[in-house]
Amino acid sequence: MFEWGCFRHLKAECALPVWNDLLIAFALVLVLEGIMPFLNPEGLRKVFIMAAHMDNSTLRFVGLTSMLLGVVLLYIVH
Repeated sequence: MFEWGCFRHLKAECALPVWNDLLIAFALVLVLEGIMPFLNPEGLRKVFIMAAHMDNSTLRFVGLTSMLLGVVLLYIVH
């Protein structure tokens, strides 16, 4: 049975499996997001400058494409 006290302390042994998976996914996002600034900070600045000059429709298309690729990858892996 789920106990709120366990949730407050984020103990893996008593938390819901869904929360555990979400925390793992969030941790992986943070690790992956940190690779580029760590390895190539100047390149990341250039990418941000390029993105700042793109129009909204292009940025939306890039975001949509990224989300769709993520969903397809999740479907294939799972």
